[in-house]
Amino acid sequence: GQSIVAESTFFSPQPQISMVIMDQKTGYVKAISGGRGQKMASRTLNRATGTYRQPGSTFKVVAAYAAAIDDFGKTISSTYEDEPYAYSNGREVHNWLTNTYQGTVSIRQAIANSINVAAVKCITEITPQVAYKKLLDFGFTSLDPEHDINQPLALGGIYRGVSNLELTAAYASIANQGTYNQPIFYTCIRNMDGDVILENDADTHRVLKEGTAFQLTLAMQDVISYGTGGALALPCGMPVAGKTGTTSAYNDVWFVGYTPYYTCGIWAGYDNNEKLGGDERNYHKTIWRNVMNALASELPIIQFDRPEGVVSAWVCDDTGMIPNEFCPGMHEAFFTPDTLPQSVCSLHQPPPPPVESLVESITDDSDSSGELDYGTSSESSSEAPVEPPSSDPAPPSSEDPPPPPENSPEATAEMPY
Repeated sequence: GQSIVAESTFFSPQPQISMVIMDQKTGYVKAISGGRGQKMASRTLNRATGTYRQPGSTFKVVAAYAAAIDDFGKTISSTYEDEPYAYSNGREVHNWLTNTYQGTVSIRQAIANSINVAAVKCITEITPQVAYKKLLDFGFTSLDPEHDINQPLALGGIYRGVSNLELTAAYASIANQGTYNQPIFYTCIRNMDGDVILENDADTHRVLKEGTAFQLTLAMQDVISYGTGGALALPCGMPVAGKTGTTSAYNDVWFVGYTPYYTCGIWAGYDNNEKLGGDERNYHKTIWRNVMNALASELPIIQFDRPEGVVSAWVCDDTGMIPNEFCPGMHEAFFTPDTLPQSVCSLHQPPPPPVESLVESITDDSDSSGELDYGTSSESSSEAPVEPPSSDPAPPSSEDPPPPPENSPEATAEMPY
């Protein structure tokens, strides 16, 4: 038989980290870190490629909203009701920490504020089967069809987890206007005579329409502007889009984001799955910002490309429909021509007349003997018919009931980070 002659073990009781930086246009992996601290041996654990962790809310974009927009005619202005809601097994879906509800929210707002209810409603509408297939298109290889085709998939509640490398490559697809590039560490190997003896034929395919990728980018810019990723804005001024992710009780924290040049994914947590506490929950954001700012500072500041065929229109803030004159707020949104809103907002209606006007109307309709005239003839009315409002757009003017079993998908339902 065989016997072990020598063995070395290195265990880090401190929080660990992994990072991947890709050029989204080529798929080239520009930098990778498999852990913190000094490397003490060869072929040690690379946490960026060899460790699989729950992705938390980073999955909301790729598991729910990407397919809804790409295949079901949704836009980031489409709305869901953020309200008490339950999985099909009756288990309640919570919006973590606040455990409150915001009423009608757009997909754009749901991404920025990482609203669990909207993501679960979305995957329920498009079906988990469709979401699972889209994730395979994004290049994920660690999903389990027996355990992962379910509603918690929208919140990153999956059986095995994902690697940082594959999650970063999925987001690089969005940054690359919907084209997936398999991560590339080398292009070819040549012998001493310069002959190619091994060539890397990496996979490239379209996973999203350009218009879908652009809409998701706009929504994820809001994550940085006013959502859960405010600490990740780059001091140099380069635009950033991305999504935060946190699993239940802070076992894992993520941020995957991109500039017009590079996509970077970062994970932090303990090797033994211990829960992060205090400042340990945020240091990954500082590292991401410092590394990406150093890269961006050497490059011209440019904006994300708007694809041809994407058009803008003004929509009601609350419904995403064509605003009428009674809508309290509106904003400019972007669409492909086939997803432009066709209906006028029906939520906002003219206010009822004041009580004084009703009294005056009744008094005017009474006869000389003091008896009220209950006739309904329109000819007897002293008021002109009210014209309906114009249909033309207005001008721009994680739940925590008792924890489920280990590795259960619902055990990783995510915090809004």
